[in-house]
Amino acid sequence: MLQRLLFGSLLVSGAAATLPPEAMAQEACANRDAIVATLNNELGEVRVDGAAAGSSAFYEVYASESTRTWTILLSGINGVSCVIAVGQDWRRPIWSAG
Repeated sequence: MLQRLLFGSLLVSGAAATLPPEAMAQEACANRDAIVATLNNELGEVRVDGAAAGSSAFYEVYASESTRTWTILLSGINGVSCVIAVGQDWRRPIWSAG
């Protein structure tokens, strides 16, 4: 869990140089492609689900079955994503196909 908290802290510090002050007060936000690359390449998490959050944003759930970690992003159509939750003990939902 400490690694997951550090990941969120690194996203905040890396994004802080490019975000306006009002965005820094929110969650850990950065370019969506950069966050997804980190989730895929460093944490082994892949997108397992998603849902619309109005007309200009969507939720994405990334998870790793091998490490059982998960991350939830809120991604805007502007290409910016915010990490809104991270955790451990991922289990595939019982309603999931495959």
